[in-house]
Amino acid sequence: MEYVSKELALKYLMGNELIFNKVKDSFLESYHDCGNKVEKLISQHDFKNYELYVHSLKGISLNLGAEKLYNSAVANLESIRKGLWNEALIADFYKVLINTYRDLQSL
Repeated sequence: MEYVSKELALKYLMGNELIFNKVKDSFLESYHDCGNKVEKLISQHDFKNYELYVHSLKGISLNLGAEKLYNSAVANLESIRKGLWNEALIADFYKVLINTYRDLQSL
């Protein structure tokens, strides 16, 4: 898998695969509409809610072994907090989020 490392996730979760599966299932349920949600926030230039959404994903990403999602979220948050709306960072975040979700679905 390119976007999720179960090995990394298990390091953050002290090797507990049961917790990983619960976190993964919760993520898949909570973020089932993530693509549409991000598209809507972007199209409306809703900076505050986009920041909150990205921040929530950053918080859970490493527990899922999604290091690329974490790194993309951090880059987006740094940009937003400087008052910048960086289209390239936003496009990368969207791509990474969608692919992370797909990887998790296949586990």
